[in-house]
Amino acid sequence: MASPILSIGYQRKETGNSGESMVCDYLLAKQYKILDRNKFMRTGEIDILAEKGGVTVIVEVKTVTGDKFGQAIGYVNRKKQDKLRQLARELIQILGDDRNIRIDVAGVDFQSGEIDYIENAVTGK
Repeated sequence: MASPILSIGYQRKETGNSGESMVCDYLLAKQYKILDRNKFMRTGEIDILAEKGGVTVIVEVKTVTGDKFGQAIGYVNRKKQDKLRQLARELIQILGDDRNIRIDVAGVDFQSGEIDYIENAVTGK
């Protein structure tokens, strides 16, 4: 029998993956090209790497269940924003200085399927 702690971790990962899939569908409907998912880099992981109109977009996805929706965007605290900026800097080193990179955040209500998408949610260097 699986440990309850492992089961909770697995459920959380599955919920996160489902939320990321929902956001990918949302982005595809908005004419984005999905370049990669769960891209591991030296400084961390990018949930979704997309592109539209010559802009490379790092998308951080936060999926919540139950009555916590509206808080998903709030989970991207200062520490996470700093990590996303580090990932953007690393991506620029890989892709070149001439790339336009934007950091967006998507909050997903797993139960209702509602997506709160914020373009350019994290700014600065």
